[in-house]
Amino acid sequence: MKFFIDTASIKEIREAAALGILDGVTTNPSLMAKENKQNNKPDINEICEVVKGPVSVEVLSTDYDGMLREGREYASWHKHVVVKLPTTREGIKGCKTLSGEGIKINMTLCFSPNQALLIAKAGASYCSPFVGRLDDISETGMDVVQKIVTIYKNYGFATEVLDIAEYRQQEKAGEGRAEQLADVPDIAAAPALFGRAAVLTPDPGERALRALAAARAKFEAGDFAAAESLLSTADAGPLDELGRAQVQRMRGQVAFDLRRGSDAPLLLLRAAQLLEPLDTELARETYLEALVAAIYAGSLVSGTDAAAVALAARSAPLGPEPLPPRQLLLLGLATRLTDGYAASAPTLTRALRAYRAEERRLDWLCVAYNIAAMDLWDDEAWFELASGQADLARSTGTLVLLPYALDYLAGFYIQAGELSLADGLVREAESLALGVRAETLPYMPLRLAAWRGEVSTVLSLAEVMTSGARARGEGCAITAADHGTAILYNGVGQYELALDAAQKAADAGDIATSSWALYELVEAASRCGEQKVARDAVDRLSERASASGTHWAKGTVARSCALVEHGGVAEELYRQSIDFLGRSRMAAHLARARLTYGEWLRRENRRVDARQQLREAYDTFASMGAEGFADRARRELLATGEKVRKRRDDTRDELTPQEEHIARLAGDGRTNPEIGAELFISARTVEWHLRKVFTKLGISSRRSLRTALPARRPG
Repeated sequence: MKFFIDTASIKEIREAAALGILDGVTTNPSLMAKENKQNNKPDINEICEVVKGPVSVEVLSTDYDGMLREGREYASWHKHVVVKLPTTREGIKGCKTLSGEGIKINMTLCFSPNQALLIAKAGASYCSPFVGRLDDISETGMDVVQKIVTIYKNYGFATEVLDIAEYRQQEKAGEGRAEQLADVPDIAAAPALFGRAAVLTPDPGERALRALAAARAKFEAGDFAAAESLLSTADAGPLDELGRAQVQRMRGQVAFDLRRGSDAPLLLLRAAQLLEPLDTELARETYLEALVAAIYAGSLVSGTDAAAVALAARSAPLGPEPLPPRQLLLLGLATRLTDGYAASAPTLTRALRAYRAEERRLDWLCVAYNIAAMDLWDDEAWFELASGQADLARSTGTLVLLPYALDYLAGFYIQAGELSLADGLVREAESLALGVRAETLPYMPLRLAAWRGEVSTVLSLAEVMTSGARARGEGCAITAADHGTAILYNGVGQYELALDAAQKAADAGDIATSSWALYELVEAASRCGEQKVARDAVDRLSERASASGTHWAKGTVARSCALVEHGGVAEELYRQSIDFLGRSRMAAHLARARLTYGEWLRRENRRVDARQQLREAYDTFASMGAEGFADRARRELLATGEKVRKRRDDTRDELTPQEEHIARLAGDGRTNPEIGAELFISARTVEWHLRKVFTKLGISSRRSLRTALPARRPG
């Protein structure tokens, strides 16, 4: 066991050092101020010369760059200096960087074993759990410390535990407490541990600031109940205007994370307005958070509306050109909600381009970039952002953001035709404990069931989504339920039911989902003979595709236009759609384009041509597990006179003729572009087929294809 003293008093430090048992000192800005000292070189060096051991000096900055700047300066003052950082995302990131430079780090405001594990992984020399603060929020602080010590022993971490021992009651220094301390390697205590009982009672202002910092740490660890409790403590203390604005902001963040609540937009909007004259950059971030909350709340937002939030956000002062990604995103999303799709698309496109060029950081506002990518039909950006966020959240243990990343990545995989991968991500998200994962509505399970053609499941989940959305104030969930229902009924060929659901989703005016619903609306309306409805939807979709300009958007609108055209015009549009979608990642939508083209060809009595398109569509849907669309394609194939064996579970792993053809060409050494040129498909489609082949054959590379493929059929 080691003894550290938690003070900046030279007199107390000398007294403790004179006993011969002092191992180090921990300080913070408040302790320094009490002694009329500052975090400056002469004052810190004076302490270091007395102690001859580690002296923790706490940074004042809360952002990553500021922590690095201060930490490097402090470490240069004396060899005994240990830089103290808060256990926040920025702090953990700073710890990783500074410890990699050989600087010793003490991570303070640690409230859980999970946080302690992240601290150790980031290379911290010391972890400082606040036992007294944990006791304040009805947790047994020493139990947390013992769990941390056990983790460090089990995994061989060199990080030492500094227990901030705040003896609020005499019995805490009794026998039971002593037994608990026996396994704790380091104790940071007040001088009274050397001769008198220590009672650390911060002044109200200090207590409020500490509670606010602790609330942030709890929030980032996913403990929302504790964060709310600590916010109440902070709110009760004397805080300056900036502190009160930060409390308001965090209340809005907690409301959003807990329930996507309809109250979150107004809470965040008011916080942004409070912050605007105090911290312009933080105000901009809070306006952006308010916009995201308003997008989720949709028509159910309370106390304001999305347009009002957007108008206020657009009034926020911007910096000089060129604007950084976040300011572009703020301007783009606000414009989207006030002036519409076409007006916002150029700014949102710039925001995504600039953001993707930056070194990625993980925070709450990552969600906003995903929303922009989805609304722009930018499948490349959507995949890059969501997959990168999921990887980063897993590797850093940022559990509060992991569910978002997993859901957005699952949503991408569903539209890309990788339903099994999406299902795995949904299960991973569901496995996260509540508290870490805010309880959410079943967006992805419903969408998966819709593509799979599971009618009863979709209807049940849609009811859960709709009732839950109204209770929580999460309006976008109602739109998502209607959109999923439209996909389901288009897949199984019940177009009148699809028409009703698609109209509701499209008319909601929500970002991304309502645009996607136009695609469903065109198909359903055209099949029901509602040509005016279909053409109106095509016009709205065309405006968005023109502003977006991605292959996914162009392919989608070309297929939609084909559905309302005839003759050679329709055929050319179908071919354009297949070409554009073949150059995108959206294999499921490519299959739908082939399906509708095949249906059109059959009705034109071109059965041979129809079979080629329908077979491609059927093989894709069947391998995806999209049974509704697969059965629709199968019925069309049967109508052309082709015999089709309905897929069973025991045939799901058989290679389709197309897959076998591609696999044999790849096994012969042909590249993806060469195979694509021969078969008139894109190199990306070849890659997609090969991934399916590898999975079905249980191999991981082309080198294994020749031995894994069945013998060639005679003739």
